[in-house]
Amino acid sequence: MNKKLIIALMGVASAGQLHADAPKLQDLNIRTVNILDIMRESEEGKKVSVEIEQLRKDLTNEIETAQRDYMRDTEEFKAKVATLSSEARKQAEERLISKRRDIENQAQKAEDKLKYTMQNVSDRLTTKAQAVIEKHAEENKLDLVLDTASGRALYSSVKVDITEGMISGMNNDYKKELAQNKTSKPDATKLAAKPSQNKSAVA
Repeated sequence: MNKKLIIALMGVASAGQLHADAPKLQDLNIRTVNILDIMRESEEGKKVSVEIEQLRKDLTNEIETAQRDYMRDTEEFKAKVATLSSEARKQAEERLISKRRDIENQAQKAEDKLKYTMQNVSDRLTTKAQAVIEKHAEENKLDLVLDTASGRALYSSVKVDITEGMISGMNNDYKKELAQNKTSKPDATKLAAKPSQNKSAVA
């Protein structure tokens, strides 16, 4: 079994032990899914994967075309540099430097565009997969759906939610802490009333 999934199940079990009213692990209706597989193997997932790969190829081709154009201009400059005046050589060098910077900027923009597109696609598919999982869980009265890819809970019913119990536990611990602090502090009024040892010695 997935290590992350085992840890998640252990967390559910230990949480159940912390609250008397929590259901036992064996009484829960638990299922697992791999949300990454759902996203990848769905029709929309396959379609957008092809589209992203095509975008990658298009952006790569554009950059490679610009690089070939730059290399051609560089070779032409080298071939005739000896015949150029100082001013003409300087202008040609500046054009090549500018063109190289344009290619670097183009490459960075292409990388950013690809990352942005992939992130948007991933977010959209995740949202849709999550909605399908939640609908299935509610229709089939599941208590918990765990993701085998990450080990995190994708769905949990009110039955397994012990948040209110944990809030009560924290409040009880806090009250105990306040009570202990109150009893451990010295009484300021008694200290003030106690005669000073130095004054007694002088007297």
